[in-house]
Parts: sequence; C-alpha cells; structure tokens
Amino acid sequence: MATKEQSELAYKLLEKPFEYPGMVDRSNITERIRLWVYPSFQPFVSFTIGSDRKEYYLRRVVWNHRIMTMTDEPQTYCCEVAIKESVYTELKDSLSKLVLSPFISSSLVGIDGVRYGIEFGDYLQPVRLSWWSTPPKDWSELHKWHASYINKINGLLSQSSIEIEPALTSGC
Repeated sequence: MATKEQSELAYKLLEKPFEYPGMVDRSNITERIRLWVYPSFQPFVSFTIGSDRKEYYLRRVVWNHRIMTMTDEPQTYCCEVAIKESVYTELKDSLSKLVLSPFISSSLVGIDGVRYGIEFGDYLQPVRLSWWSTPPKDWSELHKWHASYINKINGLLSQSSIEIEPALTSGC
C-alpha cells in the first residue's frame, strides 16, 4: 500500500493532471470536466478535459495505489491527446440533459468498492458529484452516462501501461 505522502501526491496528480511533472506545461489551461473511477483493488484513473483558447486536450492519470515504491513518489502514469472541441461539447450537452436530485439518501456502509465521480464548472460555480459503488437510486442515469463516457474518452488515448479496463467497467 502507498504511504500517506505518496497518497497525497497521487491525489494531487489525479485531481490536477495539467500540473503533472514531465508533461507539456499547460498551466494556463482551463479545466472543463474531470471524471474518475477509484476502485479499492485496482488502479485509480482520472480523465480531465481542458482547453487553452480553442485547443482541447484530454489527460488520463493512473495511480497504482496497491504498490508501495521505495521512494516518496507514487507509481503514477499520465498521457495526453489533443481532441476536437466537439468531443467536449457532446459530453457536456449529454450531461446537461440529465436530471438529478441533489438530496440523496445513502444507506451504504463499506470499505471495499469503487468511488465514482465527476466535477465541472469554474471557481465561481464548481460542481462535484461522487458516489460509492452502487449509485443512489435517483442517480442511475448519471452512473450510466459516466460509464459510457469513461469508456468513450479512454478509447481516445493510447493504451495504458498497466491494466485499467477492469477498473473502468467494475460496477457499471
């Protein structure tokens, strides 16, 4: 298992992929949307679409949290691809058609499972939605949308150097 320091750094990379060291500097990019899948026993994966003027990019960060390294660095991987604006627009438009209840009841208790999430918006109106394994009843359409778009945008990137497909389809 990863140390506390490794976990903190890995979460920062998963949540702010355009700051990933060694990748093209995109510090001026506007992050548009981020989706993630964090399973207990498989690598954590996040996907982020950002834009810099009229250019759009998709970055995937993978953290193999089950492996403890001999350094303070977590075992993470990152890749990026330029995408058409239409990929983001289609994703955003389909998400905007979903109707969600903001007040959900959860009776789930557990340690092992999968955390799913999506975040979008800007610093004035940020939105972050997250759920554990089985989505709340009123969020089943969001869960289906999430699984569909995770698989769609993952297909735009090069194959991961570690196995992540089971993590992307677990519970979907």
